[in-house]
Amino acid sequence: MDALKVELSQYEAQLSQIQMAISASADGPEKDNLITLEKDITELIKLTKDSLQPNEDQETKSDPDPLADEYKLFQAELAVIDSDKNDEERESVQLDDTKVMDLDGLHSDLKSMEGMKCQAPYKYAWTEDVTYHNALIFCIEDLDTVTNSDDIQVRVMFTNPTHKEMLPCPYYLDGECKFSDEKCRFSHGEKVFLNSLRDYRDPDFGILTEGRPVLAKKDDGLWHRAVIKSIDGVKAIVKFDSNFEEEIHFQNILPLEGSDGSDESDSDSENDNLDDQTAHNEEIVRRILMAPPSSALGDWEKFTKGFGSRIMAKMGYIHGSGLGREGKGRVEPVSAVILPAGKSLDHCMMLREHSGGDKDFFKAEKRMKQIQKKQEKMLQRSYEREKNRTDVFMFLNKNLGQSNKNESRDQKNTQKQLQSESTRSLNVTSLQLAEEVRKVEKEVKSLKNSLSRYSNQSKEFSVLKEKLNDRQTKLSQLKASEQRIANEQELRRDRKKLTVF
Repeated sequence: MDALKVELSQYEAQLSQIQMAISASADGPEKDNLITLEKDITELIKLTKDSLQPNEDQETKSDPDPLADEYKLFQAELAVIDSDKNDEERESVQLDDTKVMDLDGLHSDLKSMEGMKCQAPYKYAWTEDVTYHNALIFCIEDLDTVTNSDDIQVRVMFTNPTHKEMLPCPYYLDGECKFSDEKCRFSHGEKVFLNSLRDYRDPDFGILTEGRPVLAKKDDGLWHRAVIKSIDGVKAIVKFDSNFEEEIHFQNILPLEGSDGSDESDSDSENDNLDDQTAHNEEIVRRILMAPPSSALGDWEKFTKGFGSRIMAKMGYIHGSGLGREGKGRVEPVSAVILPAGKSLDHCMMLREHSGGDKDFFKAEKRMKQIQKKQEKMLQRSYEREKNRTDVFMFLNKNLGQSNKNESRDQKNTQKQLQSESTRSLNVTSLQLAEEVRKVEKEVKSLKNSLSRYSNQSKEFSVLKEKLNDRQTKLSQLKASEQRIANEQELRRDRKKLTVF
């Protein structure tokens, strides 16, 4: 009898533990097994109490046979254990059959999902926020090893990629890509959990109006943010953020649905309010779809404690979206441009033009100074060359000038030399002088044209002026020589006529 009481207390302790486990466990086959075990232990406690009650009554009346009572109790326990084992075996067989049937049905259902449209999450590299984009289910990852619906992963391809990392790889779709998922510049699909997918939303082209923000597809295959300028049938002229306008078919346009309506009335349900909040958040997310900013807002706070960003986050600011209540404000920070000290705005604007888009004006100023120094060196070398040439001409002019001074003294000798030349030699010399005169006249004309392009105070003007004077002096000398030969030829013709008469 004491043994029965001990066993009864043990059964009651086990029952309390099982009840605690049932309250802590989630719905499923494990909880069902615990409930069945609870029923069995409850029945066993009842049988033990029933067998204990007669024994207590008999103790008051007479001394019972302890062996007989123990034997009866042993038989009762064996019967209960046998029934429990049979029930567990039947339940395990039924559960195994159900699991096999459920897995087969799950695999077939998952296989049929390939190619379905959906909205899949995507996390940009420059922000912690997750955005949803239209996508197609490409395949089910590790389908043969799937045992739990919460662990199912799918590979999706985005149908409206906004960045190259989202653009599907054409070679991967054909099964010919030689790069791995990490090394390929394009997307081999995004792995996401099945329970994170959302229903696909068909684009509503009825909301397209002038000034409506949309995503438009360019020739590079990416969808860029744009605004509707005009609509013509099934085509529309859109203006991209780069101020480039293009006529695009509706099939290459994705309208961005905004949350234009006001707050719902107090009679609306809580679900409607949640839907409005979700739509508002999606509108903010769509504003993040534009090209990644050149610098993140608050990026400078990585050098500080980031107090400002934390305050903005507590006030409801979503990192990566625009400023303001609706997220329509500035996305990029106002960049500070350092201008050279003591320079005029005209000089700064000239530096901006020469910088070629570089915000560092000091580099542009340094580059301009280098170019100016190079030009000065080139002009100096040119001046030295022209100076050397001028010295040569001065040497020639000096010699020619000395010959001109001695010309009066040697005029008789020159005249005698011309008289000693033959007529044929004079004709050849006359032709050579005429050709030389034409050449020098052409040089004089070219120098005069070049001289008109420079001011009187420039170095180039003085150099060209000296060259022009030299050429003009040479021209006058050539013409004088030509005139002397012509006089000699004329004199010989007159003598010939007199000889005939």
